[in-house]
Amino acid sequence: MAQAENTARYEPVVRRPRSAETRARLLRSALSLFRERGYHGAGTNEIGAAAGMTGPSIYRHFATKDDLLVAAVLEAANLLAVGAAAALHEPDTRQALTMLCSSFVEVSLDDPELVVVFFYESRHLSDEARASMDAEANRYLAHYQRLVAELLPDVSDEEILIRILAGWHMVAGMCTDLPDVPIATLATSLTQRMLVTLLSAT
Repeated sequence: MAQAENTARYEPVVRRPRSAETRARLLRSALSLFRERGYHGAGTNEIGAAAGMTGPSIYRHFATKDDLLVAAVLEAANLLAVGAAAALHEPDTRQALTMLCSSFVEVSLDDPELVVVFFYESRHLSDEARASMDAEANRYLAHYQRLVAELLPDVSDEEILIRILAGWHMVAGMCTDLPDVPIATLATSLTQRMLVTLLSAT
């Protein structure tokens, strides 16, 4: 991921909704279909129908289908940032990393559709939107990089990056088809596996 700290944040063109509930219903329908069929496999008519609306009525709330995807990706980025906030104030490095992993897993399991779309469908965003999303991702990534580097000072930056991406995609991949086990058990296991991936001996 290229550093893009000074990139202006892209915002989707959102129409004035008749109600927040309608907008949320459209977004949820889109997420479900994007996860199931991919961005290009989900048409606006299908998204509208799933939300109990006609396809063209989507454009009363979102200017384009692309902006619907942008809204979903932004929501995921915001949730991950909120989850990371508590970890940033934890003075113990190992505990801070555990909290960061735990918050990532919690967000993922609480809304797997959102996380799957964030990781696997955001590649369909426009270049302008992707630049902003890369900036968001880099800020989130930097938290992991700093903590892992403090715990493993002899591990290269390249190896740390690989471990972080492997941990994220392990969880995101699990969210594409969650196993039928208690969420609490799954959350504990995935958090531990993330930590093992990040901190295992070389």
